[in-house]
Amino acid sequence: MRLKQILKEIAFHNSMDYFGVAPIHRWNNAPEDSQPQYLLPNAKTVVVMGIKIRSGARYGNRLAYNGNKMAISIYMNSGFRFLNNMLDQASYFIHRNLNDNGFLSLALPAAHPYPYFGEFIFEKTRSVNLFSNRHAAVCAGIAEFGWNTLALTPDAGPRVRYISVITEAELEPDELRRGTPLCNKEKCQDPLICARICPMNAISLKEGQELEIEDMTYTYAKLDRPKCLWGISGLRKATLGKKDCYMPEEKTLDAYYKALSEKDFMENFERLGDGSMCGRCIIECPVGETN
Repeated sequence: MRLKQILKEIAFHNSMDYFGVAPIHRWNNAPEDSQPQYLLPNAKTVVVMGIKIRSGARYGNRLAYNGNKMAISIYMNSGFRFLNNMLDQASYFIHRNLNDNGFLSLALPAAHPYPYFGEFIFEKTRSVNLFSNRHAAVCAGIAEFGWNTLALTPDAGPRVRYISVITEAELEPDELRRGTPLCNKEKCQDPLICARICPMNAISLKEGQELEIEDMTYTYAKLDRPKCLWGISGLRKATLGKKDCYMPEEKTLDAYYKALSEKDFMENFERLGDGSMCGRCIIECPVGETN
């Protein structure tokens, strides 16, 4: 308990808004290469932290999609870039404390390298394991899944970025979130706005998939990940790209590289080249409020 409290204090001292601990058995139903012990064989727990995407970033995204395209840099900066830096710093201090106390621990990055991200989406291989920080947040009791496939909290909905530290330390786990689901696609305040507002039509309105964690079952939409990747990369006018780049019916890694080669070179500088150029499902979800 004392060690967990120290780690929690470190997290909040480093501007984190959320802290939770998950035992590795909550990944029992996950693919073997998505489990914590795939990276750290003697892992016992996963420490998860999160930080809210504040209302200024949300406003910047809406400005961009209401005609001021350059305002997307506000969202990309204060909704991704700065937050990732803060998350990485907090995870480093957690990881350092655990290692200094004799517990081998891995501080995972807030954002995965894009080449491996693309490889995962198109080739279904994992040269570098893509450990899901969203799933970790649910396993740690911080959040639950919504129809938009994102991890939702009561106070911020999907407007939270997460990071994980896998450790050999055995820490007291937090309970999974229970009670009335935050996302109910039949009773949504603005029914399935996440799917309807998606510029790429990547979120299914009807087709879902289930995930079991302990005794909880989560249902969320089937996501067309390649379409989403084209969107967040700004390769279509619908997601603020300057032109509609190559996007064949069958989307492969080679097709994605071809699309990237067609993108206006200066556009990466205009948009800072970091973070999502979309985020509409994150911004417009009616669950939770941001500060």
